[in-house]
Amino acid sequence: MTTTHWVWILFLVVILVSTKRQGQWNKRTLMAWTGLLALEKLSEIQGRVRKKLEEANKQRERDCRKTFLVCRVYCINMNLKLIQGLK
Repeated sequence: MTTTHWVWILFLVVILVSTKRQGQWNKRTLMAWTGLLALEKLSEIQGRVRKKLEEANKQRERDCRKTFLVCRVYCINMNLKLIQGLK
């Protein structure tokens, strides 16, 4: 969680505590709980997206390595053909 998440959580907890002391569980309380749940869901979604991006980057890296190896083998074969043609 980032610093912004923690600031929002602290702000929402303060709202909850203040409404509890007043003995009122009203619209502000509902908004605070909704905000906390939204932050939790946001963190969960960010984690999933981060994981998928990491997997995609690893796959792209593997694909680039394969492409590089194929090109390298092709170049070596072409050089061998050129050398054989010169003999």
